[in-house]
Amino acid sequence: MLVPSQYPLNNALQLSQWLQQAMPKYKCITRGNFVIVGQGSATGVLIRAAGNQAKLVWAFPSMGVQILLTLSMFAGLLPGCLLFLFVWLAVKGDVERIKQNIANVLQGGQQPGYGQQPGYGQQPGYGQQQAYGQQPGYGQQPGYGQQPGYGQQPGYGQQPGQPGDYGQPGGTAQGGQGGSGQS
Repeated sequence: MLVPSQYPLNNALQLSQWLQQAMPKYKCITRGNFVIVGQGSATGVLIRAAGNQAKLVWAFPSMGVQILLTLSMFAGLLPGCLLFLFVWLAVKGDVERIKQNIANVLQGGQQPGYGQQPGYGQQPGYGQQQAYGQQPGYGQQPGYGQQPGYGQQPGYGQQPGQPGDYGQPGGTAQGGQGGSGQS
């Protein structure tokens, strides 16, 4: 799989550290001038630079497993090839998933499940209170945490001027903790 990269691929150590931060679920190691992103001992993807593109191929993160499979060929060609085939069939799906995740990260996107998740990242208006005192991404069920008959102070999930407004006369309270309600 050939993937265009928005990140420079010429320094394997820097690429490995950057991928480790971008994808903490996987183990990133360098082998020569290549980076291997893996999960487990037989499931991994080697990233080989080809200009500003990255070629992603299946590789073993563990040298022990790679040597063991190679030496099994000397025990007999058919048993060695069968063992290699069984390992490949067992990890093929996970390797494709890792390739897709690496391709997404190298092309400038976020890996699903990491970084900015919907509702928790920087969104327009983040940090400003919206209606009913909720901030984006921290959804609340209507009436959650409230018991009937108990009023709330303004600025804590209630619009000024509604019943229970303990601020300035006429519902002009600004909310917040204490103070005179003036800006």
